[in-house]
Amino acid sequence: MEVQVISSFPLQHFSDPASPHNVTRAAEPFRQAALNNPSADSFILEGHTIKPIDSTTLSQIKKHIQPLLTREASIQEQNRAILGLLHDALAMQFGTIITNFAFPTASERIELGSRLSGKTLIEVFQNADLASDLLTSSTTAPLIKQAIETALKAVQLKAEVTEEASVVADLAQEVQEASRAATLSFTAVEEAIKAYANKSNASPSDIEYLHNHWFDIGKSTLPENQSHAEKFRTAANRESHGKIPTEDRFVMQETSINRAPQKFFGLKLDFIFGTPPKEIEENRDSIRSFKNALIKQYGGVIANFAFPDFDKKIALGAHLDTVTIQKSFKIADSLKGFFDRHENIQLITDAINKDAEAEKATGNLDMFSYALKRADQNLQVANAQAAKARSLAAQSVISFADQSVKEGKTSSTSASKLKSIWYLAAFERYNKPSLPSERILPTLPVATAVASAPPYPEESRLKYNDNVS
Repeated sequence: MEVQVISSFPLQHFSDPASPHNVTRAAEPFRQAALNNPSADSFILEGHTIKPIDSTTLSQIKKHIQPLLTREASIQEQNRAILGLLHDALAMQFGTIITNFAFPTASERIELGSRLSGKTLIEVFQNADLASDLLTSSTTAPLIKQAIETALKAVQLKAEVTEEASVVADLAQEVQEASRAATLSFTAVEEAIKAYANKSNASPSDIEYLHNHWFDIGKSTLPENQSHAEKFRTAANRESHGKIPTEDRFVMQETSINRAPQKFFGLKLDFIFGTPPKEIEENRDSIRSFKNALIKQYGGVIANFAFPDFDKKIALGAHLDTVTIQKSFKIADSLKGFFDRHENIQLITDAINKDAEAEKATGNLDMFSYALKRADQNLQVANAQAAKARSLAAQSVISFADQSVKEGKTSSTSASKLKSIWYLAAFERYNKPSLPSERILPTLPVATAVASAPPYPEESRLKYNDNVS
């Protein structure tokens, strides 16, 4: 009986191997041909028809059609065509892994142009059905599906870990480059401070402080052309033209700063009875005003260094005197002089920016390194879950294969092969459309069948029999 092969059908994804409606029916015309003609010596294609040929017909072809060699070559080409078509049809319906398992001699047969007999077709479909049953059986399919799903999760996590590791490597390189640039810019500032020390009248302690605190001073906004503290400088310089009096005390009078009037016997009385509370508050007010003025004009870092006794004077209510004011200005001007040079400001600004870039790069590296660590931990868990699921599935596969041998559904050799290919077959079916990875004969037409054909009935499935001829 001849079987019609109808051209084309949609390729569908093996999203659920337990659902036959998701599996293409590409190879079913060949199955039907084997069922109708199990003893056929050969099958050939005539147009879109699979036609069985017996041994008598083959002898007549060889006897009556000349030249013999030319006709022999023509028969081999026909054999190659139908074998290649069968291989592609099996690959589309069952996947390439199952196809290679069910039809392991396909490549050799195509190369030789061997005949496709009914017995060969029966054996091929027996093995294909066995592997397909393994993937859809109620006892094995859930475990196999779990094995594939956990494996795919591990594969996805592995890709994420690889990607994040690449990001971390790039960020580590950025940190190295940014740190190197920051180091060079810091060195440039230090060299500028050394040059300033050689040219200025700054004291060694001032230079040392500048070396240790130039970064903090540079980060604080240094006001330009401000004179918040100049009234204190003016008052101290004006009053110091003559001899500094015994009671050298400056007090705030509204917005101005003036020396307090002399008190006859005041110092002796203060020594005996203590400084009057009103005077203590006046002193504290003057001290605070002077410190705030220094901060506004020089910045907090310089002000703290130039007026180190601030906290002590506030606590004691000590007076603000000429020496304190002049000494503070001398230190502040010494430090500020370095920052008044435009080229130094540029160096410091560059160093601050380079340091910020290095800090940002380091922060990004820390963040992604932590994410990579968590992802790697998740990957280890996923790998353990995948290994466990695969082990359980493998046990069910072994039981299925051994039982199939006992029931006469397959040979021990095929069962052994099935135990080795089940994982790849399942992975292919769950993970992507079942397409041939590489056509054996690229010039052959693609195997075809009716996409809407109903599932073949259970009673039509071929049973294994070593003696089928």
